[in-house]
Amino acid sequence: MDLVLSAAMRLSALMLAWGTAAYGDPDNYLRLAHYLLTGEGLSLPRSPGADPIPTGMFPPALPLLLAAIGLVAPLNALTLCVLNTLIDCAASLLLARLARLIGAERAAIPAALAYLIWPSIALMSPLAYKEGLVIALLLATTVAMIEQARRPGFRCAALSGLAAGGLLLTQPALLTFLPILFVALRPNFEGWRRWWITSLVAKQTAWLPRMPGGSSNPIRLVTWGVA
Repeated sequence: MDLVLSAAMRLSALMLAWGTAAYGDPDNYLRLAHYLLTGEGLSLPRSPGADPIPTGMFPPALPLLLAAIGLVAPLNALTLCVLNTLIDCAASLLLARLARLIGAERAAIPAALAYLIWPSIALMSPLAYKEGLVIALLLATTVAMIEQARRPGFRCAALSGLAAGGLLLTQPALLTFLPILFVALRPNFEGWRRWWITSLVAKQTAWLPRMPGGSSNPIRLVTWGVA
């Protein structure tokens, strides 16, 4: 029933959004994606007819993702609804996995289903907004780190770092939150040395998603595109 309700909410939102122009951040993210597709880069025009200028107000991950999708599909409300629904489903699965990892087995499925029908998530599906992607990447970072505490090697630590890097390209304001998250996850590890090495692996791999953009330090990341 919850899945039917989620589908109905998303379909209703799609019908309302179809044929209407977005405004605010969703419109700006779509414009950034279109500018990327036309070779203008991560920039927005100051006014109609003016030269595009760099902007640091809109992190690059979502425009890059939308531009990639725009190569094979039109960037309309239907495409955005499908994309956001897939992201939300991934987030709900990660939420269920997280509940099981922390010993809340009975809350896993209810939490996952509740996420899919949460109004601020389901009703935003036809829009270009980054919050759903932020939640999915944050959950991926956390789940992979907890998984690493239970497994040998460092593969999950690397995955956690990659998710964290993508998260910072989606929401740079979380730059100071991630170290706090890794410290909070310390009790899941048997010893300080194991936790420290795992955190270092995650830290190093977190820079990989930002290397193509040339962002080599936190200050430049936060001030992305500001000229």
